[in-house]
Amino acid sequence: MILWDPNVLARVRRLHLLAVQTVEGLLHGGHKSRRVGANVEFADYKDYSPGDSLRDLDWKVLARSDRLVVRRYEVETELQCVLVLDASGDLSTGQGSPYAMPELEGTKFGYSLVLTATLAYYLIKQQEPVGLLVLGGSGPGAGVYLPARGGGTQLARIFAQLATLRPGGVARIGEGLNTLGPRLRRRGLVALISDLMEEPEGWMPSLAALSRRRTDLAVFHVMDRRELTLDYERPALYFSPEGGEALPIDPAGAAPELRAVLNAWLVELRGGLAEHRGRYYPSWTDLPLHAALAPMITGRRAMPDRDLGAV
Repeated sequence: MILWDPNVLARVRRLHLLAVQTVEGLLHGGHKSRRVGANVEFADYKDYSPGDSLRDLDWKVLARSDRLVVRRYEVETELQCVLVLDASGDLSTGQGSPYAMPELEGTKFGYSLVLTATLAYYLIKQQEPVGLLVLGGSGPGAGVYLPARGGGTQLARIFAQLATLRPGGVARIGEGLNTLGPRLRRRGLVALISDLMEEPEGWMPSLAALSRRRTDLAVFHVMDRRELTLDYERPALYFSPEGGEALPIDPAGAAPELRAVLNAWLVELRGGLAEHRGRYYPSWTDLPLHAALAPMITGRRAMPDRDLGAV
């Protein structure tokens, strides 16, 4: 078993410590937690009886049929959650983050790893079943799928898989999301943790299909500020870890045009997610994890991201 490896055990302990520190800091720092899985659904009608709340009367039925009926509801308290982690080679880049796994602090992936572990810890603490789907990656945890379960044993499984992961290959986000539809047997939450370095038209339809299945969608967009704004002093060759030709770029000349392109890209992303009732959480690697997590944990809408040109 991979947990017998002392190096993996050490990484699991670090992941657990970072996740606990983030979540407990949020919950005890004035942020009111909500039960993510609580959901009120219409069940059926019943004839009005004295004592029933007038707020539950269906006035449309009364207008059509002259009958007094009351809408009845049931509360779904358990949400099937799947964390979808992009472990592609693009996430091996970055300028470093004090909030990442120490051995991966120079990469976006190190931040994504801790963010995913923290989400898993929080959701299981909320007594929700949690699963994991890894897109791309290298190591024993690459491409793994863990069905949603609850409890401490499941958290240990998730942490063990995360601890063996390294970035590599390509994610193919759309293909990965398409596999989740048949696996979600009831209402669910799909949380995608990714730098979204794939064309939206390749994966946005897959999110739309999940939305039609009554699946809640959350996207944590992991971004390195310096990488996206070309905040470098000298011209250099830029290349993708996933392959392709290197491009010579002069940051001083290219930065304004790049920022305009990126701002348009971010607007397209947020607009597409809003159309499918997805929640967008900008996750800058130079900011503490709670900047991305607090809106989800408290149930508030994420604050709009700043324009890249103002960075």
